Amino acid sequence: MAIDQRHTQIKEGAGLEESRLNVEFIEWLRKWSTPLLIVIAAAALSYVLYHKYLERRENRANDAFASLESVLASANPNPASLVSVAEEYTGVRAVPYLARLAAADTLLAAVQRGVDPGASVGPDGKVASASDLMDEQEKTANLNEAARLYQAVFDECNGKPGLALHAIGSSFGLAAVAVCRGDLPAAKAAYERTASIAEAGGFPIQARIARERMAGLDARAQMPKLFEESELPKLPWAPEPPPPQSPEGTTPAAGGEPAPAGAQPPAVIPEQPAATPPATPTPTGGEPGGPPPP
Repeated sequence: MAIDQRHTQIKEGAGLEESRLNVEFIEWLRKWSTPLLIVIAAAALSYVLYHKYLERRENRANDAFASLESVLASANPNPASLVSVAEEYTGVRAVPYLARLAAADTLLAAVQRGVDPGASVGPDGKVASASDLMDEQEKTANLNEAARLYQAVFDECNGKPGLALHAIGSSFGLAAVAVCRGDLPAAKAAYERTASIAEAGGFPIQARIARERMAGLDARAQMPKLFEESELPKLPWAPEPPPPQSPEGTTPAAGGEPAPAGAQPPAVIPEQPAATPPATPTPTGGEPGGPPPP
């Protein structure tokens, strides 16, 4: 029977060996338990800190895009505010590139209109103040600033994977600045470079647009002119201006004499039609206009 053979399986000194193994394990725990706990705690802390870093970076990206959208939401965005957003959120995804491109586009559009950036233009083309109109020196300064912003974006994005669209947009902007300056060779070179970047990046539509604009450079060489009010033709249906008032606040009356203050204008009596003479009665039984009957 198996139970009767258990005495044959008894090993001499087995208890001492098991006791020795337990003592060695306890000594190993005493030696390495503290470092192991430190490593586990460091791994857990690193995991928590990494997720906090990702959360903080995501929040910063959301704040950057919110700031950019708040500036662009204005009808006339301020280029200086856009540049401030780009500098504040440097390295936050594509916000610096988008902000600088928007600022350069705003400056370029202002130069093309001949009006300071941020100035409001009415439906009739008038500005609130004559100081809002650009002179040649201001146009040159704004063009230089727009070119600087376009060039900064192009230098950072050209040749980098995933940033080809920003490089294409900035290259388009440099070509537009060259057109505004009247430098057609530089504009042609910029459009050729834009088409090459677009074709290499897999953007055939942008490449086609660049080649079409390059073909129409001669027609687009002249900048639109901002006409003065005196140069505009007078509309035939424009209302006549009201008569000027005298210094006393009275309107000149007929004959050149000023009407007294508070006097009512004379009433206009409509003309009556001329009285029609009564018709001459025709005598009975006779011819009209003949002698009376006997």
